[in-house]
Amino acid sequence: MNVRDSVDRALGPVAPDAGCESAAVNFAQYADGAVAGEDVSRAFPHVANHLAACPDCNQDYEGLVNCVRELAVSSEDTPPPPEH
Repeated sequence: MNVRDSVDRALGPVAPDAGCESAAVNFAQYADGAVAGEDVSRAFPHVANHLAACPDCNQDYEGLVNCVRELAVSSEDTPPPPEH
């Protein structure tokens, strides 16, 4: 974390912020999109602003992204069911 991040977290976001509850409602879509390489900050700007300002939500979000990535990898390793 750099000085700018520390200042932003201390002062809060300049742009509209979704708040913890509203951001959390969108975490699944936000994480799926991020893992897929989509520009989720453009699709969910209020969530992006909140994640930039809230270390607790950012930690939860990062954990969710890691889970989504692990699930994607494990599903690639699982062979498809046999055809009958």
